Amino acid sequence: MVKQEVLNLISSLPENVTLDDIMYELYILQKHKNALTAIDQGEVLTLEEVKALLIKQ
Repeated sequence: MVKQEVLNLISSLPENVTLDDIMYELYILQKHKNALTAIDQGEVLTLEEVKALLIKQ
């Protein structure tokens, strides 16, 4: 499944893509997947919690 996602991502990029571009896109894909997992597991803060943390600093 992961392999197919990577192949789909790479094939959607333009022909003149660089290795740095590919690495960046893979990084963003992984961050997005991590965020969705965190949301599914309830590992998120409400806006009020974030504001309270910022005020403390």
